[in-house]
Amino acid sequence: MADEDILNGVLPGSTESPRQGFFSLEDGRRALYYLRACKRIPRCLVCGNDDIALAVIGFDDDYGQFPLAQPLTSVAQPLEEFGSHAVDYLLKHMAGDGGTIDLRIQPKLVERSST
Repeated sequence: MADEDILNGVLPGSTESPRQGFFSLEDGRRALYYLRACKRIPRCLVCGNDDIALAVIGFDDDYGQFPLAQPLTSVAQPLEEFGSHAVDYLLKHMAGDGGTIDLRIQPKLVERSST
C-alpha cells in the first residue's frame, strides 16, 4: 500500500497526506466526499473507529451515539479486559514489581447487517 492510499483525517486546509482529524462522523463524511472527488473509490475501507466508519466495518463497537439505518459490523475491543490489565500492572508497579509487559488481547468481530 502506498502512502497516498492512507487518509489520516480530512480537516479543511490540511495537506494531502498525512491528514489530521478527530475520528468523528464528520471526518468520515468528508473522507468519502474527498475519495469520490478524487475518483479514488477503494475496494475496502478500514476506519479508525465506528464514528468515521458510517456503514462499513468499524473498530471499537461504539456506534450507539449515532443511530444508523443499518446496524454496523464492528471489531469490539474488550475494554473491561484492558482496564483489568491496566489495574494489575499499576498495582505491580506500585509494589516495585513493575516492568514492561507483552500483552495480546483478542478483539471480537461483531457481525451486523453492514457486512
